[in-house]
Parts: sequence; C-alpha cells; structure tokens
Amino acid sequence: MWEAFGLKISNNVLMELISATLSLLSSMHKLEQRNIESEITTKATRSSGPGGQHVNKVSTRIEAYLNIADSKILSATEKDLLIRKLGGRLDKEKGLRVIDQGSRSQIKNKRNAIQKLISLLEQALVKNKKRIPTKISAAKKKEILETKRKRSLVKKMRGPIKSSDFS
Repeated sequence: MWEAFGLKISNNVLMELISATLSLLSSMHKLEQRNIESEITTKATRSSGPGGQHVNKVSTRIEAYLNIADSKILSATEKDLLIRKLGGRLDKEKGLRVIDQGSRSQIKNKRNAIQKLISLLEQALVKNKKRIPTKISAAKKKEILETKRKRSLVKKMRGPIKSSDFS
C-alpha cells in the first residue's frame, strides 16, 4: 500500500497506473518519431488572457490545427480510430483544432498547443483493453445463497402472528 498526497493506493492500482503511463509514453514517442508536427499548422491571433496593454499589441493566442483526413503520416486505421474517438471535437473537414493562450509568450503558447494536440491524438490512439469476464467461485455462490436465506427468514418473522402458532 502506497500513500501519496493523502491518498492510499494499492500495489495493483499503482502497477496499472505505471503500465498505462508507460504505454502512453511509448505511443507518444511513436507519433513524435513520425514527425507529426510537420502536418500541424499554427495560427497566431490576439489573446484575451493576461498581459495588460501587451495583449492588445501582440498576437499570442495560438491555434494548432491538424487535418486528420488529409494526413499522410497517419495510417487509414489510425485515421478511422481518431475520427471515431474524437468525433465531437472535429470540424466538418475532419480537422482537430487546439487553442492555447495561457502565457504571454507566443513561443510558449505554440509549444503548449502542439503538445496538447499531440497528447489528444496519442490518448485517442491507445486501444482499450477488452474486458475478460470473471466467474463467481463456488464458495462465494454458497455465501450469497446463505445470506439470501437468512434475509428471507428475517422478513418472514416480520409477518403477522397466526392463531395456529399459539395452539
């Protein structure tokens, strides 16, 4: 049992977290290795974030855009998976748009927007594990039936008293 940030985490949950993180990181490197950034277009516009008068003069808001349908780097199966999983976030041309305006620096916002877009793609490309149904053990079935029997007796005892019980 691990305890971090006031939360108690069992070893099994911790191992699942670690394996999920590692698989996400491995898929992350795959997209970066294939140079997906070359297909991402960015556009700078005026930000509404922090910065005072600076905001009114400099375009620091960044829109990062990737057209999934026209991508040459993504395979057909990856495109289908992305379109299915990110369908609500895509525009009519099957493009994914991410906006970042958290910083006063255009360079930081550009880096953050591209990272957000890549992480969205990577999360969508992770395949969900198929659930393996488990069987209830014989001892557990017996325990369930015993509990039901006891509960039934308790409820029977709540019923009205019959005159035949006194004779």
